[in-house]
Amino acid sequence: MKRKWWIVGILVFLELLVCLALSLTLWAGRTAFGGVRFFYRADTHVKETVEETFLVDGPAVLDLEAVSGNVTVTGGSEDKVQVTARLSLWGADEEDARQQVDVQMTQEGNHITIRVVRPEWVYIFASTRSPQVDFEVRVPSETSLQLASSSGDLAVSDVIGTVDLQTVSGNIRVENVDGAMSVRSSSGDVTLVGLNNAGDMGVRTVSGDVELRDVTADSLTAHTSSGKFTLIGLSDAGDGEVRTISGDVKLQDVTGHSLTVYTSSGKIQLDEGTLSGALDLETTSGNVTAVGIRAISYRLHSSSGDLTLDGCSGPLDMRTVSGRIEVENGAEAKLAIETSSGKIQFSGSLYTQGEHRVKSVSGDVSLVLPANAAFDLDIETVSGSIQTEFPVTMTQFDKKHVVGEVNGGGPLLRINTSSGDITLGSATGESN
Repeated sequence: MKRKWWIVGILVFLELLVCLALSLTLWAGRTAFGGVRFFYRADTHVKETVEETFLVDGPAVLDLEAVSGNVTVTGGSEDKVQVTARLSLWGADEEDARQQVDVQMTQEGNHITIRVVRPEWVYIFASTRSPQVDFEVRVPSETSLQLASSSGDLAVSDVIGTVDLQTVSGNIRVENVDGAMSVRSSSGDVTLVGLNNAGDMGVRTVSGDVELRDVTADSLTAHTSSGKFTLIGLSDAGDGEVRTISGDVKLQDVTGHSLTVYTSSGKIQLDEGTLSGALDLETTSGNVTAVGIRAISYRLHSSSGDLTLDGCSGPLDMRTVSGRIEVENGAEAKLAIETSSGKIQFSGSLYTQGEHRVKSVSGDVSLVLPANAAFDLDIETVSGSIQTEFPVTMTQFDKKHVVGEVNGGGPLLRINTSSGDITLGSATGESN
């Protein structure tokens, strides 16, 4: 009796499994349901090549969706779209293998649509292999593209038009494209080189490195959950935003309005650039370095890591919980600098209005200012020494706390450290 109910239970389970598979297949909605196959073996391999040519009389549009396979699109001078599809198929026999995919190509005016359709089978106790269809497409130079692949690389070069690329698993590479750009990849590297008029450019990948070179865009939004981000050469951009959960960020030669960079775990390095707005760099764990970047204001934050800024003017907001802060070649800088544990170094001139605040809970503080800098001074250390090369007209003095005026007074410079020495140095040359 128990054996009977045991067999019934297995049959009910298998029936539920088949029903679930059918439901998922129909929900996916790719194509009509093919059926159920028991004890199926796909051990016959067939290779085929399909070629089609479509004539166009103006700017073209290519809409291609591949299930599994690489897609390469190249722009040319001819007024036609040439498609080569290379099929790698598996089945129980040759006829069965050829039924695994149907490459459908249609034309409506200058709009070319290509779909790879696969019949959806439910396999029970089967050995299967996925078919692959690789595409090589040559298009007129003025062609807009919408390309998608569930599993496969996408490559585009030498086209003028809007480009929208999406792959679930695969790398994306784009070269020499003039037009609005949107790129999405769940798992794969993204490389974009030589882009003009990219519009409001968006790049997203869940897992993969991102590399951009020589890009002109109205704005840039780039997100990656896990991977390095490299940008060398961004021109005429409005607002730029780069975010990664885990990965280093390197940027060079950036021109635009504002730039925001955030990574939860990784270092940030920015070399050379000009911004008409704000620079905002933040990492939870990692060093932040900005060299030769001009901006209206600067914000550099790290929970654990060093902050380095070379060449700056305007408001500076620099904070790290554990790490060193170093600023060189500051000009008319307004200071808001703080670290809980680390050394602070600043060299340059101060903005002539408002209040400057420099604070370290545990660490030395060293500032080097022009010899003729004029400011009010309030410096204090709980456990450490105070040294200054400036003549101070003192209103309050002891070994741990100095209040007074330098060169007739000016904006207030307030320096505090709980445990560390404070040094105020005088540099040759005049203040700006």
